[in-house]
Amino acid sequence: MVIFFLVFETTLTLMYFLVYYWGSKLYKIRSGFYLFMFTIFGSILLIIGIIFLLLITGSKNLIVLENLHFSVNQKKLFAFVFTIGFGIKVPIFPFHSWLGEVHAEASTSGSVMLAGILLKLGIYGFLRFGSNLFPYGILYLGTVIFLFTLVGCFTGS
Repeated sequence: MVIFFLVFETTLTLMYFLVYYWGSKLYKIRSGFYLFMFTIFGSILLIIGIIFLLLITGSKNLIVLENLHFSVNQKKLFAFVFTIGFGIKVPIFPFHSWLGEVHAEASTSGSVMLAGILLKLGIYGFLRFGSNLFPYGILYLGTVIFLFTLVGCFTGS
């Protein structure tokens, strides 16, 4: 779990440098700042969730964590923290304002890497950690996630 987090944050740091140094447009500094600020808040939530998991269970191994039984309130809390943390990084509807700016200002290769690799890596993290470890919590948040998705679809269309 910690290795995934470190590798994920490394890729986002490299993406920041792609936008900041090799961006092709006028506002690349502002878009790099948006990318950094939004993803740092998602990172803070994820590291808080990982630290609390480590404090509660004493393990950061995914195989051990998948076999542990959490209380209902813990499942809801962890599902919320991981959903918001990965929701900022994917980005889902209320946390999506940085994505258009970064795509517009990044170079072509940076935009392709953002859309083709990093966003899918965020979805993988959400599926791997959120839905595998806390399925009841995700089920509890399912209506809210569905409403955000619906609003995002209508806004985009």
